[in-house]
Amino acid sequence: MANPEEERSQAELDYGQGLRRIPPMLHEMSETSRNVITSGYRDTMSNWKSKTLEARAKGNKGAVDLPDEYIDTLEDSDVGIEEAGQNVADLWSEMLDQSIAQPGSVVPGWYFGHRRRLNDVAGTHNLEQFDVIDSAASMSPTNAPDNEFRAVSAMADAVANKRMVTHSDLGTRRLSSMSPQEVDYVTSASQGDKVSGAKGFDLRGFRSGGTGKVGGWRTLNEPDYNAVDEMESTKVPVYAEVIRLSVPDSPLHHEYEDRLYDQQAARRVREAIEADQSMGVESPLRAVPHRIDLTGLKGVGTAHSFDHPILGTEGFGVPDTWMNAIESGQQLEDVESGPSPAKKIGSETSQTTVGIKGTTFMSPAEAYAAGGKPLSSAAAHGIASIAAMQHGARIAREPLSETNIPPVMNQEMTWKFGRNKVANSMERLAEEAGEKPQSTRLRALRKGQLLEESQFKGYQFDDPDFDPSEWDYVDPFDGASVRIIRNGD
Repeated sequence: MANPEEERSQAELDYGQGLRRIPPMLHEMSETSRNVITSGYRDTMSNWKSKTLEARAKGNKGAVDLPDEYIDTLEDSDVGIEEAGQNVADLWSEMLDQSIAQPGSVVPGWYFGHRRRLNDVAGTHNLEQFDVIDSAASMSPTNAPDNEFRAVSAMADAVANKRMVTHSDLGTRRLSSMSPQEVDYVTSASQGDKVSGAKGFDLRGFRSGGTGKVGGWRTLNEPDYNAVDEMESTKVPVYAEVIRLSVPDSPLHHEYEDRLYDQQAARRVREAIEADQSMGVESPLRAVPHRIDLTGLKGVGTAHSFDHPILGTEGFGVPDTWMNAIESGQQLEDVESGPSPAKKIGSETSQTTVGIKGTTFMSPAEAYAAGGKPLSSAAAHGIASIAAMQHGARIAREPLSETNIPPVMNQEMTWKFGRNKVANSMERLAEEAGEKPQSTRLRALRKGQLLEESQFKGYQFDDPDFDPSEWDYVDPFDGASVRIIRNGD
């Protein structure tokens, strides 16, 4: 049997020693670790109906509370990384059909827009951009993007302007002078009628950080603390990293947007050729419109071996419970007896964590002693989920397109489209029952979900003096970020 230390990959070693905060991607691991995580992912994602019935028989509260008609909508299927990737690719194809039928209905680049508005928060309050990004990202679990943005905006205001609050028991205190426990207490919903802040201070916004608000606050208020660095997960560190990388209005931003338009153009051409063939007519010469490559990024990521963190075929995606639902292939619609089975089962049962016994990562004791992190089961599931997004992006790519689909775009667009499908089904069921849909949940599905807002669209290059050589790749990989920055910035 091989010695785990001898087989351990460099990326696994770096993670265990604290030299990187993002867990290694599947292709960066030892063969042993890849096999363990791939097998574990299949175990967690397959046969959801049987597993739910088994959980009910054992008295699992979540399963016991589900009505039979709800469980009947679940399917037992074999879902590994390849099958999950196909499920994501199928939803991408639906989304692309809609984007072509309704031009302008889908605009990529939410992460660039989110980075832009977080930059504005940092600039307004004279704070470091990456601190604001990490503070917001650390509040993302069980939270909507707009909530984390509102919370970090209020927190930045509190830090920069030394905001005071008055509590009926604690008196008037500066938030930055309180302990984390006190901040958590005075900003909790239960204390809403006992605490007040200065006019113009969004105390309720601070509260919208949810269960992660203390970590987000400490990231801004304590120079030596970063909540993202503390998290043994895949979602949050990768989410923060994608936002860091997504520099708005950069060549990367414009190339990212153009990737979708390449796919749309290639789909139109392919469908026209297929229509000609179906009618038995000779197809005229058809080609995907060639676009001018002003920035030198068009070819980036087209080769499977190219590992650009955003554009590459093995680049980032952001795993979460919605992506888990999409990858499962289960029904992305509400049923009469409750909300979308795929989302509920995928996020509320224990079957969505991956076994990690047998990997070549450092043991918890080794990693903590070395100042790094051990592999957690949640991180392993996220790693496999990203691999599924990468696979889905590869097989969804239109064969005539000039470029590939960035995996994070695959995640961004299917995440939004899947939630909209659930919202549509919710409205349909309510209409059939002669009722109004639950407005709070409907707004949550429609709002704060990677919406195509104007601020999230990059500015087009119309400057005749633009020089693409002004931009450089910078890859310090110091455990913090891989960045594309403008020379001199």
